[in-house]
Amino acid sequence: MVTRRVPKKVRTLTTRYIELLNERKMSEADKVREKIREGLKSKLWDRGYYNALEGIATALKSKDSHYLYINRINPKDKKRMNQLQKEFSMQSRSPLQGDFDKGYFTAWLEYIRILKIQEESTGTLTEYLPRS
Repeated sequence: MVTRRVPKKVRTLTTRYIELLNERKMSEADKVREKIREGLKSKLWDRGYYNALEGIATALKSKDSHYLYINRINPKDKKRMNQLQKEFSMQSRSPLQGDFDKGYFTAWLEYIRILKIQEESTGTLTEYLPRS
């Protein structure tokens, strides 16, 4: 099991994907997610990463409150965002996690990273996220 870095092209597409999700442009986001899938390999890490991206979209589309991670995210709460970033970072590098899970948590780490950047630059992300 190795710690992987997100390929630059995939990272750029992931940033765009998350921006589109937060703007509620779901069909455009789906097209970008397809490009992300094409940029990934069929290894377990890649499947975990892609699976988390799909899950993020599903959680944002759903009114259901059972989506554990999405309901813990509040870009206005910097302390909470830093805690989640630390948690996802640890999980993505943990020797106790398999490659699929490392990819999965890396995608969530990317999500937090992008939300923090967007919140700092615009201060308007909270309206797009589910209310807890």
